[in-house]
Amino acid sequence: MHRFRIDASAEPQSFLRVMGQFAQRAIVPVATEMRVDGDRMRIEVDARDLPPAQAALIAAKLREAVAVTGVELDHRAPQA
Repeated sequence: MHRFRIDASAEPQSFLRVMGQFAQRAIVPVATEMRVDGDRMRIEVDARDLPPAQAALIAAKLREAVAVTGVELDHRAPQA
């Protein structure tokens, strides 16, 4: 499982742009969470069964997205 932690500006399109990167690849995340704190937004996305290269590509594309200010990618052991 991969967890993406995305920091973005708290703008109406930020969440949709992030989720669009997954939708374009027909990936349905197993979990998402979004929090707004002032003018910042933190989005966390868990995706299962992604090859490491594909997860890295998504992270790179997210870093290029408008309003995204940071992306972290972690590999997590699947939970039973």
